[in-house]
Amino acid sequence: MQPGIRAAALVALTLVVASAAPAGACCADWSVGSGARSVQLIELYTSQGCSSCPPAEAWLGRLRADDGLWRERVPLNFHVDYWDGLGWPDRYATPGFTQRQYQHVRELGLRSAATPAFFVDGAEWRGYFRRGELPRPGAEAPGKLQLTLRDGIVRVRFDATAGTPDALEVHAAILGVGLRDVIEAGENRGRALRQDFVVLGHDVRPLEAASSEDPADGSRAYRARLPLPRPIEASPQRWALVAWVSRANDPRPVQATGGWLPASLAPRAGPPPGGADETTAR
Repeated sequence: MQPGIRAAALVALTLVVASAAPAGACCADWSVGSGARSVQLIELYTSQGCSSCPPAEAWLGRLRADDGLWRERVPLNFHVDYWDGLGWPDRYATPGFTQRQYQHVRELGLRSAATPAFFVDGAEWRGYFRRGELPRPGAEAPGKLQLTLRDGIVRVRFDATAGTPDALEVHAAILGVGLRDVIEAGENRGRALRQDFVVLGHDVRPLEAASSEDPADGSRAYRARLPLPRPIEASPQRWALVAWVSRANDPRPVQATGGWLPASLAPRAGPPPGGADETTAR
């Protein structure tokens, strides 16, 4: 075959193969979801400036190997900013995360906020300090929470069972796992810290009822759409996307879900979430 004819044949073959490829093959949807049973939400409030916090972060990091990760429990690592003026400004801390801890303190009637602090399903959990086991996930069945990521938009569907309150909101968060930082001042000066499940971007939106209440069983579907939260500049080993549903202005979760993001869907960094974080705005 002559060179010109061979080149033309190759071009034609390429066009045929390209036309046969499924539409959107390069941009496939990513989706995760919970079952109807309650998924446990574990929140750690911490700071790079706190010398008691690295062991708590290491404990949380062990959940990377937990068989129930994402399916039975979702861990969140919130860095607060009230340590920032005490020797070392935490690059992952935001005012919004501090306000969320303060909200827990008010709801539970606690004396003050401190680090490290754990909350499990909205209740203070001090078992960490006694080397205790995590409480078992609740036996409640609030409904199925589904996340779909498509073209940078997170689509949320919550199929709530009977008895779920009407005024609901959904929180979406980008987590960084395997973050490493060398601390140059403050209580942790000279330490190289590994941090996992760090909330690097966060957004919250109201859930809208997508259907009326089913007279047979009282169930109802809710939906929401929100942009994929833009994280602050960071280089984690892995990314994850999680979401949880709660009553409006109530930090206690109703349902949660999440999962690992493939490298092809790694989010782009944006401004620090303290400026755009919806928790702060509220």
